[in-house]
Amino acid sequence: MNTKIFLTIIFGLASVSANAAWIKSICTQTGPNFQLLYPQVQLLAWNLVDAFEAAPKTLGSGAFGLVKKVDTGISGIGEVAVKRSKINDQMAADLAGAELNVMKVINHADPQVGPRLFGCQYTIEYDFLLRQNVIKNVYTVQELLSKELKDFMETLRTWDHKRVLALQIGIVKRLGKLWELGFQHADMKLENVMMNAAQTEALLIDFNLSQSNTARRSLRGTNMYMAPAVQRREGFVRPKDDLFSWAMMFAAVYVAGGIDGVWSNIKQDCYTKVMEPACEDTLAYNVGYILSNSGWGEVQTDKRLHTSEYINVSTLLANLARYENYDNTFEEIVFILERNLAEMYNPSLIKVLPPVAQEVPPVYQGQENPVNFAPQPQTLIYTKPHKIIGNAPQGRPVQPTNIVRIQAIQQPVQNVQVIQNPQPMQLPQELIDQGYRLVTNYHRGHHII
Repeated sequence: MNTKIFLTIIFGLASVSANAAWIKSICTQTGPNFQLLYPQVQLLAWNLVDAFEAAPKTLGSGAFGLVKKVDTGISGIGEVAVKRSKINDQMAADLAGAELNVMKVINHADPQVGPRLFGCQYTIEYDFLLRQNVIKNVYTVQELLSKELKDFMETLRTWDHKRVLALQIGIVKRLGKLWELGFQHADMKLENVMMNAAQTEALLIDFNLSQSNTARRSLRGTNMYMAPAVQRREGFVRPKDDLFSWAMMFAAVYVAGGIDGVWSNIKQDCYTKVMEPACEDTLAYNVGYILSNSGWGEVQTDKRLHTSEYINVSTLLANLARYENYDNTFEEIVFILERNLAEMYNPSLIKVLPPVAQEVPPVYQGQENPVNFAPQPQTLIYTKPHKIIGNAPQGRPVQPTNIVRIQAIQQPVQNVQVIQNPQPMQLPQELIDQGYRLVTNYHRGHHII
């Protein structure tokens, strides 16, 4: 791929309903007191701005502002991450307000969805152009986390699959809880998932593009993670939009180059314009290949195995990448992943498809080697008498009594025996009396002895 894009693209801002009013409804103005929002609401004597300015440890910086580690000195809270966001225009106010609104709603969720929001404050300045006071900075105080999943990939690759799968189940559960609370994340990627301080769980972060789970699709998110219908802005948001992004995240952990590696042989138009069926096929193949080579199981080609009882992780993720054909809920994906995890701990739980009685090609009586049918290693089958049907293949006419088709194996005494160099066999008389016959399997036909 000549052009590699790995940027967060913010689109569809006109559809964002949040505004500065949300900030004022959730946060308080800066001053000597701080309103704590978690674990319970209470007013504390703590100057957030002074503490932020004095903190020496910077955790991150960018166009969004600055993040520092701050020791609150508050019992039960301790060290936190404080983000100062600059509000230079209405767009910045909308994004900050949207994120704070989501964080407030999910703050007491179980399971925990994102970092706990301990509180927030804003500063006011007079704008001479607007001739009014406006919000200039928003300080968000939240739980101190560890690393982004993007920076944790090397460690994940050293974990056994049980531990990784348990972590991924947690991510999907959090997406499901977010949806249950009324929101779609809309920008799932490795950079927007962070490990907790103990590095035992992964939490969702960056909710500024999150939207109502009843919203119409708009172009928002990150290239190579955005679902095809989101690129096309078709219809209403669905769980599979975030699940597509999650599948990309999962595969990106196990390939050189991360998300670029997942898309390495796919043309740029597939993720910047319209996702064509050929793009989906190649992407699904890539995901399945990456995961099967990483020990998550061979991609299952038998479609009967593509159910919640049988599907493995590689096949599941490849199917999610083939976006148009699947519309799973978060609960269905969690069930499948938890079943796979249980089977990792106890392989005896793995289910095998029951044998299916299959219709077989025509059977020719009285010929040891039918014309154009080369003998193959024989399979001996006990079966009931056969139904007589029409003509032989290739239009060769035969007597109706000479051609029959096996309809089904009915209560076989012995299902199958494979014999490379069969000797003449005689059926037990009791089977003959029951109507059974001995059948030998050729390459394109069956021959009754």
